[in-house]
Amino acid sequence: MLRVRQLTPSVAVLGEAPLWDPVTERAYWLDPMSGHLFRTDLSGERLSVWRPPAPLIGIARRASGGLVCASFRGLHVFDPESGGFDTLHELPDDTDTLFNDVTVDSRGRLIVGTSVPGLFNPATQALRGCVAPQGCVFQLDEQRALHRMWQGLGIANGQAISADDHTIYYNDSWADVVYALAYDSDAHDITGSREFVSFRDDKGGSGLATPDGATLDADGFLWVMATYDGELRRYAPDGSLDRRVPLPVRNATSMAFAGPNLESLVVTTMADPEIPVPYRPDGPLGGCLLAIDGLGVSGTAQPAYAG
Repeated sequence: MLRVRQLTPSVAVLGEAPLWDPVTERAYWLDPMSGHLFRTDLSGERLSVWRPPAPLIGIARRASGGLVCASFRGLHVFDPESGGFDTLHELPDDTDTLFNDVTVDSRGRLIVGTSVPGLFNPATQALRGCVAPQGCVFQLDEQRALHRMWQGLGIANGQAISADDHTIYYNDSWADVVYALAYDSDAHDITGSREFVSFRDDKGGSGLATPDGATLDADGFLWVMATYDGELRRYAPDGSLDRRVPLPVRNATSMAFAGPNLESLVVTTMADPEIPVPYRPDGPLGGCLLAIDGLGVSGTAQPAYAG
C-alpha cells in the first residue's frame, strides 16, 4: 500500500536536489534560497543543517568523502563534517548562464547543466522555437577537467543517466521537454539528442505541470516530477506514460530513491519562494521533506564522483 510520510517540518523555502547516501543512510537536500544544506535519516528524527559559504543548487557524493556541489556560478567540494569548502571551477563573469542540478555516471564523472536566468519568467515561453537557448551540459571528469558537451537547454533541471551510460535524460523546464541525449563518456561528448517526453501535451489538472526532478528506477523507467501539479510520473523506456502517483502537495520539486533497499522515495517541496509562477502554496507541508513507501519498485544507487 502506498504511504506518504512527512519527515521534517517546513525547513526549506525551495527544497531541491535530494541525495541518498547509502554509507551513512542519510538523505541530503538543499535550499538555494536560504543557502542551507540539510540531512536526515528516514525516521526524520536526526536532522542536521549546514550553511556552506555559497548557496548550493546541486549535490552528489564524492568517492573520497564529502560532497561535490554546484553553486550558481561554481563547482566545489564540501565536507559537511569539517566545513571544508574548495572551489574546483567557476563560470566566467561574462557567462549568462548558471549551474543547476548534478548527477554522476558509472565512471564517476559529474554531469551538470546550466540554465538561462532570463527564461525563468513564464512569459518567455512564447519564444520557444524562435530562440536557441544557451544552457549547456558539462562533464567534470575524474581529473577535474571540465568539458562542455552540448548546448540547447533553457532551464536545466533534473537529469538521470541510464545504467549503460549511453543516455542522459535531461529535463528542460522552460521548453517543457524531457530530452534523451546520446552520451559518450570517453569522448566527453553528446553525440545526439531527441525529445523523449513533452509536457506540452499533458499539463495536468492544474494546467501548470512542469518537468523538474528526475530519477531512474532499477527497471530502467524514468520518474519525472510534475511540479506545480502535485504528481509523479513514471515513463517506460519507449517514452510512454506508465504510471501517475498523486502527491499531497502541488509544489514538489524532486525525488531520490532511498533506504537500505532503495525502495522508498524522498521528495523535496517548496514553501513560497518568490518565483514568477501562478501557483498556490501548499500550507504546512510546503518546504518539508516527504518519504513515499510502497511504490513496488526500487531504485539504483547514484555513483560517487571520482575526482
